[in-house]
Amino acid sequence: MGANRVFFSQRIVDAWLESGLVGLDGDVLQLLPDGPTFQLTSAVHITSEVAGGGDAPQLCGKVKTLDALSTLSAEVAAGSVVLGDNAYEVVDGFLGDVADAANAGGALAKLVDLAARAGEG
Repeated sequence: MGANRVFFSQRIVDAWLESGLVGLDGDVLQLLPDGPTFQLTSAVHITSEVAGGGDAPQLCGKVKTLDALSTLSAEVAAGSVVLGDNAYEVVDGFLGDVADAANAGGALAKLVDLAARAGEG
């Protein structure tokens, strides 16, 4: 992932929305009140290969957008990805690009603060 990107799990986004810590307008997530914004793209965090076929594509530990996985001809379902003989367990979520790259450090610091306040840090 680039320096101005962060992975948000679906579970975290749902919890933050429910508690009013973030707002969501289409595919833009904003830390409330008046915090930085992140442009969201559907993605998965690939946690492990579960079919016993190794990890020849070297995907474990990486975050991939659904578009990138489609380009690889991978099959994506909730909680899993199948690519050839490999099956992966994944965490569903979003790749967030900091909207204001010039202030990316401040945006990410506010995100860390939000996670700590929400008990997720």
